[in-house]
Amino acid sequence: MPDARPVVLITRPEAAAARFLAGLGAVCAVPFDAVVSPLIRIVDLPGDVRLAGLTGIILTSENGAARAAGLGLPAGTPAFCVGTRTAEVARKGGFVPIVAGGNADALVAMILSRGVRGRLLHLRGAHVRGDVAARLRGPDLRCDEAVVYDQIEQPLSVDARAALAGTEPVVAPVFSPRTVSILAQSQPFLAPLHVVAISAAVAEAAAALRPARLVTVTDSAADAMRDATAGILASLARA
Repeated sequence: MPDARPVVLITRPEAAAARFLAGLGAVCAVPFDAVVSPLIRIVDLPGDVRLAGLTGIILTSENGAARAAGLGLPAGTPAFCVGTRTAEVARKGGFVPIVAGGNADALVAMILSRGVRGRLLHLRGAHVRGDVAARLRGPDLRCDEAVVYDQIEQPLSVDARAALAGTEPVVAPVFSPRTVSILAQSQPFLAPLHVVAISAAVAEAAAALRPARLVTVTDSAADAMRDATAGILASLARA
C-alpha cells in the first residue's frame, strides 16, 4: 500500500488553480496529492458600461481585467491594477498597467499619490471588499464602478469532502474571505486542516475553520502563497 500523503486543497477557479499547482510542484520537494474544488464560478454580466471620458480604469482582479478587454476601450488606456497577475491580463488586453502592492489599500494609496484627475472606472465583481471607488471620489477625481461579472457559489466536490473527512493533513491556501465562508459551510472537518491565508482579512475569516495551523503571508503575491504552502508541506514531511 503506498504511503499516505498530505492533500493540497485548491478552491480557486480552474485556471488559477492549475497555475498555482504548477508553481507549487516546481518548488515543493515533498510528495503531495492535489484536489481542485472551485468554490466560485465566474459569470460575465451583461449591461451597458459608460466608457466616455475616462482617464483610466481600475482593476482589482484578473477577472475584471479579462472582462475589460471585451468592452472596446482604446488600446493604451491606463489600467490601475491591484497586483501583478491582474496587470499581466490587462497588458494582454491592450491596456497600460500600473501596478499596486497587491491589495485595495495599496491600490487606493498609489492612485492618490499620483494625483490622478478626471474620471476613473472600477470594473469589478458582484462581491468585493475595500470600497475602492468610494475612497477615490474628490473635487478633482471622480470614480465610478461597474459590476461586470458575478462570482457564483459552488459546493465542495466529492473528492474535496472525502479529503476533509479523512485522516491525512489537508493544506488549504485561501485567497478571499468569501471563499473561506463558503468552505466553512461544510464543517466539521475530521482531517487536520492547515490554512495559508493571503491577507490579514482572510486570516481573520479563516479562524472560523478552526485550523490546526494558520499561516498568513506578508506578501500577497501568488509566489508568497506558493512558498508558504510548500513550507507547510515540508514541515509535515519532517513531523
